[in-house]
Amino acid sequence: MKKRTVLRITAVSLVLISELLFTLLFSGRYEAATGGKSFLDMAPIFSSKALQEYVRSLSAEAVRIYTSMQVLDLIFPLIYTFTLILFIPGRPGSRWLYIPAIAGMAFDYCENLVIYRLLHFGTAGIITPLLPWVTVLKFSCIGITLLAVILHRIPRR
Repeated sequence: MKKRTVLRITAVSLVLISELLFTLLFSGRYEAATGGKSFLDMAPIFSSKALQEYVRSLSAEAVRIYTSMQVLDLIFPLIYTFTLILFIPGRPGSRWLYIPAIAGMAFDYCENLVIYRLLHFGTAGIITPLLPWVTVLKFSCIGITLLAVILHRIPRR
């Protein structure tokens, strides 16, 4: 098996293991502690008032679980970005795909910082309206990269 194939299999496995860890270690406990709420990373709230209510409604236990989950989320953006980059074709004209892949990772880290700030210092200030936008930008960049990689992989006639 080629070295690049082994790297791709390993990277995809790490993404799946990370997702499994998020689910097993944090999702159920967080939903139980919040009455069924999902993480802010996954369901952006666009209303500042709704976001403020969401953050105020969190118990100390929910904040603790979320903060613990963010520790794992420190390495996850590196893992999925590395995985995406491994699938970017090496032919000329496809190097631009590094830009949205790395931008997605950067927006993910911005999102994590904003969420940490909201959970530990409250919702006052300019930070609150930024959260949904960095979340949307993160998913948009990841989606653009995935779509472009798929389209570049389709054989041309």
